[in-house]
Amino acid sequence: MARKFDWIKEIDEKKETLKLVVRVKDLWFVQNWDMNRHMELILLDQKGDMIPTMVKKEDIGLWEEKLVEGHTYIMHNFKIMKNQGQFRKFNDFVFMVILVLYIIGVVDNVRCNPQSKNVVFHIRDLSSAVIGCTLWDSYYFKFMSNWRGEPDSFIIVVMLTQAKIKPSSGQWPVSISNSWNGSKLLMGDECSELVRFKEQWIQYTFLELLSS
Repeated sequence: MARKFDWIKEIDEKKETLKLVVRVKDLWFVQNWDMNRHMELILLDQKGDMIPTMVKKEDIGLWEEKLVEGHTYIMHNFKIMKNQGQFRKFNDFVFMVILVLYIIGVVDNVRCNPQSKNVVFHIRDLSSAVIGCTLWDSYYFKFMSNWRGEPDSFIIVVMLTQAKIKPSSGQWPVSISNSWNGSKLLMGDECSELVRFKEQWIQYTFLELLSS
């Protein structure tokens, strides 16, 4: 009799072997200061639960061409590590510990610093919540290529994943920035989420004008 599949939420210290059916929701590579790189993924099961995953540098050659974002896989014989680090609030158990942050919103109050190759701006969501964001180096150049020269009234929507959180300090509120090479910056019409958010934002601002 074939063994039934497990669910992500069932991962705990008691089960030594698991068999999961998951879709690769997100996939990216992180390169360290010593030029070594590893693969990080977000896996999603049929119930909608997600878990972060890592493929170590020693195993990238085996999996780099086999794991594709958006594809579904049966996974087993993997190592489970208990998350006892600073990001415990996100998951009790992970394949490897990483920080995951997904944020999308409209760009506002842009201040660019060409000499230091960074740009600082606000990201505003549909609830009118605002968070500061700083992008550096290659992320700075991508942002500027999409933003520069556009009229003030032009709506620019950004999505930043795997971002680094900077805690509040004194008068400075919580903010985010790209992690060195681990974040993913999407702008314009690069994905359906951006297009959908822009449509919702236009509808939201139109209703605001009608009610004012």
